[in-house]
Amino acid sequence: MNSDKYREIYGNYRQRMNALAVSFNSVLESEEIRLFFKQQMELRKKISGIFYKHCGEICCQCKGICCEGSIRLYKKDLLLFLSQNGLGLPESDWNFLNDKNCCVFLSGFGCILKEFRPWQCLKHICNEFSLDTKVLKNISLLTDEYELNVNRLAGEIQKKWYLTID
Repeated sequence: MNSDKYREIYGNYRQRMNALAVSFNSVLESEEIRLFFKQQMELRKKISGIFYKHCGEICCQCKGICCEGSIRLYKKDLLLFLSQNGLGLPESDWNFLNDKNCCVFLSGFGCILKEFRPWQCLKHICNEFSLDTKVLKNISLLTDEYELNVNRLAGEIQKKWYLTID
């Protein structure tokens, strides 16, 4: 993939975030929703903490098939990012991405989104990791709780603001 394509993908994410910031402005200003996103970030930090403790070093070195191609950021990922960081996506590592076929958020040190990794990445556990069942169960319980909370939030946003989260 060439540099222009990466910049286009990155630019598209920025445009989506700008559009979401406008259409979800009243949602993001709600104290209830801000509290929800804060709680979700705590869950994400727990999941990411476990992941990086047990898998982070291997993952940064691997750059395997899970990070190849383009990763999809859903509305729920972008809204969480907006609620915590405004419109400031971290800058991609353009030198690392040159002539590679991987996610635009991958750098030589792993994912630049850290705990803001897209949902599909946050819940992904590679087969390369030999994690004990207790760690896997802990991650599974946290990701299940996270997904349940997001689904509940989606219902609330649909009911109160008539907007949908994919």
